Amino acid sequence: MERIDVNEIILNNENVKIKKENNIYELEFNTSNYELVNSLLKTRIIQGGSTDQTYKRIYFKADQIKTLKQYKRDKKMTTGKNVLSVSDIAKLIRCLAIQLNYLIQKENCTILGYNPEYILVINDNIFAYIGNEVIEKIDEDTQCVMISCPHSTKDFFFSTELLTIKEIPAYIHFKSSYFSFGLLIIYALLEEDDFYSEYININNSINNSDPKKHNNPSTILNVLNNHPIKNSKLYWLLSRCLVEDAKDRSIILI
Repeated sequence: MERIDVNEIILNNENVKIKKENNIYELEFNTSNYELVNSLLKTRIIQGGSTDQTYKRIYFKADQIKTLKQYKRDKKMTTGKNVLSVSDIAKLIRCLAIQLNYLIQKENCTILGYNPEYILVINDNIFAYIGNEVIEKIDEDTQCVMISCPHSTKDFFFSTELLTIKEIPAYIHFKSSYFSFGLLIIYALLEEDDFYSEYININNSINNSDPKKHNNPSTILNVLNNHPIKNSKLYWLLSRCLVEDAKDRSIILI
């Protein structure tokens, strides 16, 4: 990713590019992605945007765009802490849950996992996921998605199911994405991502000794024992994202 500054944002890697001319942004994916483009435009997460016939580009107006990582760094400049506020977290959850629900309900797709580098913060108010390489079709009969290529734990926040895969193709329930969603929220709440490294190391150690076992995922929440959100509605939302059986997971803020 190239340097990001407040006047012009250019995101440029093998999967997606973002160019700015005046206040018009062009978001270009490396391949056509009808489902992802629709999840951004038809939900109006990107308002007033348009695409072309290839579904590789989105054009839209905005005053400012940052990645989530940049947004967190800017928060530290203004507040002294590299974390999102509870109101920011609520917006993040709302936007990404709307986008994911659209993909599941309207396009029969899910997101394998979330990477902060592919989350855009538009006008410091709207959050959008643009990870086009991790959108997968859901099998209507099994409610599972097929993993047909290897992924690294550095590509996005891994669910426990992905950690146990030893050969491909493999199949995981579409709600595996909810686990990654929960890890993303914890990342946004904390100054560092050490919790994720520890989670990966513990589970890799267990999997190496017995591939069918993994650490109880709810223990990840221990990292929030001294956090102000402990036992709040947001905390219980996270607990529902991180239950052990993927089929029982949900993203509900009640």
